[in-house]
Amino acid sequence: MIFSSCLLESDQSACFQSTVPTPPCHFHFLVWAAWRLRILETMPWLRWATELDTGNVTAWLDAAYAADYVNNPALSLQILAEALRHNPRDDRIFAQRGLLLLRQHRYAQAAADLDRALRLVVERKAPDAALLRQDVLASLKNKTLCEEMLGHRDLAIAHLRQCVELERGRVATRSWLAAVEAGSDLRADAEQRLAGLLRETRSADPDERRAPPPP
Repeated sequence: MIFSSCLLESDQSACFQSTVPTPPCHFHFLVWAAWRLRILETMPWLRWATELDTGNVTAWLDAAYAADYVNNPALSLQILAEALRHNPRDDRIFAQRGLLLLRQHRYAQAAADLDRALRLVVERKAPDAALLRQDVLASLKNKTLCEEMLGHRDLAIAHLRQCVELERGRVATRSWLAAVEAGSDLRADAEQRLAGLLRETRSADPDERRAPPPP
């Protein structure tokens, strides 16, 4: 299994080797460090859960999120690759990996994964229609950012029109669409939205799906 106890021990040491911020930020650093250790403590349980049931996609996603949270995106990508070997048609894994690749500025690869997620989501048997819609919106908006960074205005407009329809005309999304249709500087605007996304979260917490912030 790719996430090992050796990794956990080294990460726990690294957690306290970081430079402690100067006051008044030290309290927030201690909160972050305590939360980071709590996440590290969950990794063996997540490993056990995925070994017990390789089809437990939630456990795979939680493990990938935990690895990224403790600043190990390479491990997060490995976990998601292994998850896909066992669950090759699960849209949630492609969506999570697409977001992680987007955060790493690997836009073409991220767009490919997000496109695959959007094509596979129709196969998901989700009892919660609202959550399914939220996941579709998140993938559409993340893919829009990719297309903006790649200079693909027509694709960005097509995705945003889908978002407007799904959100029934949400003002922020309509404004985003209007700016792209008006010929705004795609890359500059996308960089601002991407910066907000990087501040807000690492790869998506499976329990708290997040889409890019509005323009």
